[in-house]
Amino acid sequence: MNLDTLLQFITDQHGPGDYCYALLDPLAMAERSPRALAKTLRDTLGQDAVTPVLRPDLAHAPQHRPLLACLAAPGASPSRSLLELTARAAQADVRQRKRQVCGWLISEQPAEVIAAHLSQMGHLPTAAGGTKYYPVFEPVRLELLAAAFERSDLGPWWPIRHWLFTTSGGATATLHGQPNKRPATPPQASRLQDDVPLVQALLSAWRELLMYPGLYAPERWQGPSVLPPVAAIQAGRLIQQARELGLSTTADLLSLSLHRLSLHPRLHTQPQVAAMLARASAGQSPLDAQLSQYNEARWQAVVASLTQPEYQP
Repeated sequence: MNLDTLLQFITDQHGPGDYCYALLDPLAMAERSPRALAKTLRDTLGQDAVTPVLRPDLAHAPQHRPLLACLAAPGASPSRSLLELTARAAQADVRQRKRQVCGWLISEQPAEVIAAHLSQMGHLPTAAGGTKYYPVFEPVRLELLAAAFERSDLGPWWPIRHWLFTTSGGATATLHGQPNKRPATPPQASRLQDDVPLVQALLSAWRELLMYPGLYAPERWQGPSVLPPVAAIQAGRLIQQARELGLSTTADLLSLSLHRLSLHPRLHTQPQVAAMLARASAGQSPLDAQLSQYNEARWQAVVASLTQPEYQP
């Protein structure tokens, strides 16, 4: 997170009657440090300024609950040094699977109300007619939850008025809560959340691919951010499309998706590749084993056939 972006967000959105919070994930901190960020905020703000958020899936491990740190109460402004501290932590995690800082939240409501709302947000309807809890405060999950709605401002953010976070691609995004706008959660929301482990695996493989600049990858991401701004949404769509093509194993789903990201988005329509997909779908041969038989010269020929003007899939 760029500090200037965060400071501008505070300037534009934090009013005199608002609280300003930083939402922290101790699970991410445990992977890289002994909760140094949470400790610093507690030491600076006081123990009472940091409120745990209930995670039903971690009821057995309360030390891993998310933490809502109140950076400023109504009538006060957040400390620039604490904003800089949290911005640096967010920037350091831009390539990580989990993020220490899950965003900065602006609301008129006190911490206990926001903590309860964050916990309730995670209960999503399932296709079977029940509900299931997901930690949707995590940035990748939050990105996918917002994508499930026709418009992001229709999401279940209120009473959080503004939520700034770092996207899966390393860009910044803001969700804006609207009072009296609580449409039903779309049925695809829980399906997208169920796919998060696959999405995370694809994002990791995608980032690793970009570390090899000499590799033949004409569709390689070359933008200013680590990945496209909402890479998780793109990854989720590719995985679902791979399923619709008949693939089912994790290896096959990831292999096709990564090849489409690196070589050509219509790769699956090329006749030779389509034949590979048919064999993989029938359980005759894993897709990855088939794709690995092609060297760069053969892939160049395949991509060339897809880019010819007369090619109409």
